[in-house]
Amino acid sequence: MSRNRMWLLVTGQGRCGTGYVAHVLSSAGVMCTHEKVFNLRGWEWAQEQIGLRALYPEWGWQADSSWLAMPYLGKPSVQDMTVVHLVRHPRNVIRSLARIQNWTATRYERGQSFLYKHMPELLEYDDPNERSAFFWTEWNKRIRPFADITHRIEDDVRGLLDTLDIEYNEADLYDNTHYNTRAFVPEQQFELGDLSPELWDMVADEMSLYGYYPGDHEPTRYELAERVQCA
Repeated sequence: MSRNRMWLLVTGQGRCGTGYVAHVLSSAGVMCTHEKVFNLRGWEWAQEQIGLRALYPEWGWQADSSWLAMPYLGKPSVQDMTVVHLVRHPRNVIRSLARIQNWTATRYERGQSFLYKHMPELLEYDDPNERSAFFWTEWNKRIRPFADITHRIEDDVRGLLDTLDIEYNEADLYDNTHYNTRAFVPEQQFELGDLSPELWDMVADEMSLYGYYPGDHEPTRYELAERVQCA
């Protein structure tokens, strides 16, 4: 499965489903942590954790799933891993970031500092939705050169497991796609057409690379379930 034994890294843009995929992989028999290796402690922490897991293979660790890994994908010890690029439709990501008040809530100050450190261009956008749109576009763009596999969260996760050649018992797979949707927060109304023309062009160009297209589209099973959850 991976160039470095079974070491796998799932990463993407924030609110794309890395926590959910970590649960799926673990339920399929691949021990996957969520933001235990790559987190707000930074690269020195991640490097130490990678070293410990190499030193103690009996721990059984095989993967980490974290959007916070992006700044470190060029590191030699990370390039030895199989990198899965997880993406989600930008409209839903932007709505989700708005729901949790990602750019204004004090509880996310450390995360905000991490983002501004690694992507200071975010501060050029005052409108929260436009900042989120740039975040979605640029974060994914920087992951793409390092990705071995790209998976859309709206697609059946069994396709990802098949691509990774992971044997699994279908009946035992984790299937709670909404464990981290924070349903108690009202859904935010936002459409990509609300963006400035320049930013919309940037988003649209990146969207097309993953098979997302502007305008109306047939909702996926994941999107239909999200509507029910948020109703």
